[in-house]
Amino acid sequence: IIHHVHGWGLQEDMSKVTKMLYINSERFSATFTNRLIAVSKPNIEKGLTYKICRENKFKLIYNGIPLEKFQQHVDKQTICLELGLDPECKIVGMIGRLDKQKNPLDFIRAAAIVAENYPKVQFVIAGDGPLRTECENLIKELNLNQKFFLLGYRNDIDKIYPILTLTALSSLWEGLPVVFQESMIAGKPIVANNVDGALDVIDEGKTGYLVPPRQPQKMAGRIATLLNDEELCDQMGLRAKQLAKQFSSKGMIKQIESLYLELLKEYHGGNLSRL
Repeated sequence: IIHHVHGWGLQEDMSKVTKMLYINSERFSATFTNRLIAVSKPNIEKGLTYKICRENKFKLIYNGIPLEKFQQHVDKQTICLELGLDPECKIVGMIGRLDKQKNPLDFIRAAAIVAENYPKVQFVIAGDGPLRTECENLIKELNLNQKFFLLGYRNDIDKIYPILTLTALSSLWEGLPVVFQESMIAGKPIVANNVDGALDVIDEGKTGYLVPPRQPQKMAGRIATLLNDEELCDQMGLRAKQLAKQFSSKGMIKQIESLYLELLKEYHGGNLSRL
């Protein structure tokens, strides 16, 4: 039995009762689980902090993506016109649900700060969710109607990345978001909140910037740095693309397959001829 942990359900703002319910459920499940696959080092550290299981039960296997899918060339002008965007503007994009975890309202607040000093920029979020109405209201309140666009749910994200100047992510918690890997292999630097597995993927100051959660002004500052320095932005994007090559879906599948075979050998006393 393998539990693939894509981030824990444990959050600091939970009530003590709810938090203990989650912790005890995880501990109980771990007693009859052979391995827990974690997608980032902080996931393992948090699991050990909450005494969910022993360290030797964890296996670190990073998420993987189909690298080729996110390296395609698209015509920026065509895609921008389809989406109602200005092809002459730099575009900052966030890929994620409109919910509490992804925290889109802080990204909108950061966008308002950037837009005050950088007129030739537009912002997009590809994704939908329960906070859509709140997002729409905040965009209107901050006078971003011509600057900020909610694209809704998309099944063509691979065509969105190429038109972006950089990617942002304002999540309050994560396991290890594939958004990082997709953005990097597309050659885009990232500005994101420094939560959970972000440091496992983003090389601070070299492939992107990490900022404290719930501080949109700091996110805005890092976004502005990249918008104002095209050479730096391009350099970070190239480094990100090189680093992302290690995160292939084929590599991930191979590691998971090896883990299953290892456990099967243990179960059958090292003899797989019975299978």
